[in-house]
Amino acid sequence: MGSVAVRQFFTSRIDATEAADNERNNPMKIVPTPIAQHIDRVERQHSLYIAISTGLLAFWSIYRVLWSIYLAVTYDFIFGSLVFPIILWAVIGVVAAVASIGFATRYLKGSATGSTETNQV
Repeated sequence: MGSVAVRQFFTSRIDATEAADNERNNPMKIVPTPIAQHIDRVERQHSLYIAISTGLLAFWSIYRVLWSIYLAVTYDFIFGSLVFPIILWAVIGVVAAVASIGFATRYLKGSATGSTETNQV
């Protein structure tokens, strides 16, 4: 009638402490792993150039979004025509910020995934 296996509903305090320690030691990754693997293929010096240029693009996108919102608030009749540019520049800014963080991590740590091993293609 019933299952012979015993279910364990609670974990021991030691298991929970070890899991918490592992979570504290692993930093949060903003860049997804497949993208980080592609970033690791780029040379270190080139990753610095890409990080700087995409960072500038992210700041320019923030400026464009804020300026468009200012125009939309100041001149109510233009808001309908500013919806598309606001969304477009917001998406461009987010993608540029993620790319900039990924390439800056690659330049600073030597690897976007956090590993120190060299990739040979």
